[in-house]
Amino acid sequence: MAAHQNRFHFGNGFFSPQFPHHTQILYKLCLDFHICFCYTVSIIKSIKERICMKIAILYDSATGNTAYLAEALHKAYPDAALCTPDTCSVTDADCVLLGFWTDKGTCSDKLKAVLPELSGKKVFLFGTAGFGASDSYFSQLIDRVKAELPADCQVMGWYMCAGRMGEGVRRRYEQMCENPETREKGEMLLRNFEAAAAHPNADDAAALVERCRAALG
Repeated sequence: MAAHQNRFHFGNGFFSPQFPHHTQILYKLCLDFHICFCYTVSIIKSIKERICMKIAILYDSATGNTAYLAEALHKAYPDAALCTPDTCSVTDADCVLLGFWTDKGTCSDKLKAVLPELSGKKVFLFGTAGFGASDSYFSQLIDRVKAELPADCQVMGWYMCAGRMGEGVRRRYEQMCENPETREKGEMLLRNFEAAAAHPNADDAAALVERCRAALG
């Protein structure tokens, strides 16, 4: 019995003197082959999932800012369906690139109405906001949009940037500057207006595509 136990004892590792040298080599080769095989199968499965994954781009845009980003994504994923809440459905998609403009700190009611279609899907969020340009502020907006998604969505990542605003907004801020009580706030809002006027631009679009590709793999 003791001899039988010693013959199959692995406690001292591959190079135990209890194993003949050729047996040690054969065992290690088999183990290495098994590890490589499993790793290869995993890679092939991952590649197959990415190739076969149906992507749709669903966006809502009020002034063209989010539409600009959606078009950039469509160039990167030309086989993806490009949809708005009014034009088509994304029920057949496995992954939805969801674009929004910021309406009262979240996405628009029009976009909210079609979000139930995203149940069980992978989602990448992208959006624009006229006010604010910090990641902490953008993160708050993203969290509010996430809260509107079906609970079984898998959010893969997100990207946001500033977006230019209309001249009506500028006039409202200028009127605030004329009032001593609101001048300081109006001047701050005007500075933000001018900074946002340059966005979204080609750099924003490139950053979005890069972030999305990294998130989807």
